[in-house]
Amino acid sequence: MKKVFLLITLFGLFILSSCGGSEATSSKKTMCECVEEAMDTGEESPLGCEWLDEISEKETEKMFVEAMKDCPDIMSEVMEVMMSEEEEEEAFDGGDFIDYTENYEGQIFEWELYVTESIYSPESIRDYKGKDVKFQKAEDSEPNFPSATNIIINIPEDLKLPKAVLHDDLIVKFKCGGSLTEGNVALAVSRPKR
Repeated sequence: MKKVFLLITLFGLFILSSCGGSEATSSKKTMCECVEEAMDTGEESPLGCEWLDEISEKETEKMFVEAMKDCPDIMSEVMEVMMSEEEEEEAFDGGDFIDYTENYEGQIFEWELYVTESIYSPESIRDYKGKDVKFQKAEDSEPNFPSATNIIINIPEDLKLPKAVLHDDLIVKFKCGGSLTEGNVALAVSRPKR
């Protein structure tokens, strides 16, 4: 979890730095100092690094390359964190999720699922607010686990929903309740952008 926070912080620094294009002041910290402090403190924009908000994307890329030369140890650590996060994301075991769902209680997932609840027009998933709805993983979507596996997710009353019916593909963000059949709560539901 610390790695996720660190990665978000570092990306925040670089994303923030691609927002504008004006000259920075002479009291600013260097890119190396900003990255090192962000890694140590977890702050997205440490004191003295506000200038990152004001430089162009092109300048950011140039500074990133310079930082690779000026502080290779720090930037090497950044790259290691980024690569380990990618490996962790790729290492998600869908079979483990199915077999040991209780180990995932409280975690938030966002998957492409389709409605398997018998909802036919003119009704829609909107009519199921406050109720449990049965979903299955959409074909050829991540994570990789048996597509016939049902996941029952509660749809809160106040959630904005599309007019989805049986077999419609949806992007469902939900908090896992530690079971495939109960305690799962939808946080967001939308149609996939294609």
